Amino acid sequence: MPDAALLDLMHHLTWQPPAIVGAPPVAAGSSAFEQSYDAFIDQSERELTGWIERGHALRTLLWRAAHEEQPWFTFRDANMLVDLYEKNIRSELRDVEKINKQIHRARKGMSPADQIAYSKRQRRLTDIGQRFLANGKEFALFLRALRAELDPETRGGPTFDNADDLEAYLLGAVA
Repeated sequence: MPDAALLDLMHHLTWQPPAIVGAPPVAAGSSAFEQSYDAFIDQSERELTGWIERGHALRTLLWRAAHEEQPWFTFRDANMLVDLYEKNIRSELRDVEKINKQIHRARKGMSPADQIAYSKRQRRLTDIGQRFLANGKEFALFLRALRAELDPETRGGPTFDNADDLEAYLLGAVA
C-alpha cells in the first residue's frame, strides 16, 4: 500500500487552491459573472476543506508507517519531504502576498459600489489563502516532528514543558 499512499502524499504536497493562483478580474457588473465567480470561490473553499481532511488522514498514515516494524517511510523520506514541502510553502506565501498587493491596486480604480462587491469576494479569497497557508505550516511542523521521531540523532535536544513554548520554537524554525 505504500505506493498509493505516496501518490496521495505527493498530490497533497503540491495541490494549491485555484483561488490563490491569481487575483480575480475586476467586477464585470453582470449578475451572471458574479454568480459564476461566487461559484468559483465556493468550489475553492470545498477543495480546501477536502485538502485539509486528506492532510489529516495522511498524517495518521505516515505516523503509523514510520512506526511499523519494517517502515516503508524512513528518515530519508521524511528529510526529503520536509525540504520539498517547506520550499513549496515559502513559494505559496510569496504568491499570496503578491495577490494581496494586486487586490489593493485593483480596488483603487473602482467605483465605491464596485469596491464593496469586490472587497467581499476578496476577503473570501484571502481567507482561503490564509487557511491554506496556516494548514500548510501545520503540516510542515508535523513533517518536522515525524522526521525528528525517525532520526536517532535528534534524541536529547531541547525539551518543552509548555506547549506554547514548543510551538514558538517550531514556528521559528519553519518561518
